[in-house]
Amino acid sequence: MISALSNVFRRRYMLDGRVGKGGFSSAWKAIDLATGRLVAVKFLLNPEITVNRDDAFKELKFMSGTNHPNILKCLDTMTIQGDPVIVTEFAQGGDLWHYLASGFPYGVSNDIAKRMFRQIMEGLGYLHSKDVVHRDLKPLNILVFENNHVKLADFGHSTQIPADHHGYVPHVPCTPTPIRDEQAIRDWILAKPCDVWSAGVCLYELLAGKEPFHILTGDDGHKGLHRRIRRGDFQFDDQALWGGREDLAVHLIARMMNPDPHKRPTAEQVLTHPWLTGDLTRQGMLDFVGLRVPHAQKPESFNSQGPEWIARLPRIRLRAPWIEGLEEFPPLSRQRRADGSFSEELEEFRLTEVDWSAPAPGYRL
Repeated sequence: MISALSNVFRRRYMLDGRVGKGGFSSAWKAIDLATGRLVAVKFLLNPEITVNRDDAFKELKFMSGTNHPNILKCLDTMTIQGDPVIVTEFAQGGDLWHYLASGFPYGVSNDIAKRMFRQIMEGLGYLHSKDVVHRDLKPLNILVFENNHVKLADFGHSTQIPADHHGYVPHVPCTPTPIRDEQAIRDWILAKPCDVWSAGVCLYELLAGKEPFHILTGDDGHKGLHRRIRRGDFQFDDQALWGGREDLAVHLIARMMNPDPHKRPTAEQVLTHPWLTGDLTRQGMLDFVGLRVPHAQKPESFNSQGPEWIARLPRIRLRAPWIEGLEEFPPLSRQRRADGSFSEELEEFRLTEVDWSAPAPGYRL
């Protein structure tokens, strides 16, 4: 592809080295000769593979139709020998994975994590408001700009949720490491909650500098890893990593990575969490505790696993001795409305004894 660059491309852009390589494309730094601006140019790898070309055109379609400060902006497009070439903004900080690995092996500060994560969720919330799901959200696909500004990128696996699929989409074979929730272990996924789960993994990595799930000695291939993902069996008990972190951040991660996708907050709801808003009042906490994701049913015509597995999923296992009070929430009373739907209201408050503004016992190293 590089050797076959057209004269039109060469008159407009000068390549200045490769900066990344993904599953179906490579990214190069370039100079826009018309403006002097640094840009990124994405070329297709193995264009003879049909699925790669399809993903590239799909990414081009989604990027051309989005406009948000936390979504990577498409600046120019062209085709070379029938294959798409995408020109985007250039991220001086690279992707979030390399940003963390190179300078923050134990995670970024609480303030930087809040700033970055809020932007991640604002970008994701924008996509979800258009019924678009990312399906491959991870630090490698989040780009870092000046002043810790971040943008979501790599939309080759993104898709619009069909109206008649009740919120479900088929999983895609995304990058095998790190393994992502339903993407790796289910035939069909509740699309938006899966993105939220992946965003929770990103927050964990922002604060800890490492992934929450790893293949352990004695695992039978990936089976043991998949079991821990299904159970929500990840840990916060490493005091070196979590001793200086805010309890509310741990609380938010646990809610977003709940094994039951119906109990995860939406992207919009995540932005109302007290860790991001600073609302530490009792009502602020209770407003978030009462949030529930609307239940979705998979059509019977889908020849795959039905949603009955949801009832078999155990409760998330929080292994953080200093946040035991966060694991027990007030029970919900369900009342049927006249239209047949349910309302959920908090019963007698059991959180009144918790002072969210005070440090939790045992939190110090």
